[in-house]
Amino acid sequence: MELKNSRSRYSTSLIGLHWLTLLLLVAVYACMELRGLAPKGSDLRANMKSLHSLLGLCVLAVVIVRIGVRWNAGAAPEIRPSTAAYFLIGMHAAAALLHHYVMRDNTLVRMLPRGAAPSKNWTGSEAR
Repeated sequence: MELKNSRSRYSTSLIGLHWLTLLLLVAVYACMELRGLAPKGSDLRANMKSLHSLLGLCVLAVVIVRIGVRWNAGAAPEIRPSTAAYFLIGMHAAAALLHHYVMRDNTLVRMLPRGAAPSKNWTGSEAR
């Protein structure tokens, strides 16, 4: 397995970790989307939520490993990580605003730190 980047290609370890990250992110997203198909209060729904959390922790672990491998792999070919990071941050913010202003659910409020929510009883229905 190639551990160092060349001038024209990322190392095979970084390529593998990249695709593993993608697969984990797809699984994390699928868990939350498919959870809605299970009846509320069911074991399946609770298990999908737990799996979502577990897979999210796996993403974190893989990202930490990727940072370490990237640190040791040397210079990358024409890397522009800030562009991708800003795009992902923007998409995340756009999704949060979509939930808040278009779907009018309380997803955005539920993600705020404790004590930062507008009120304890806010459900989003007041905006309709």
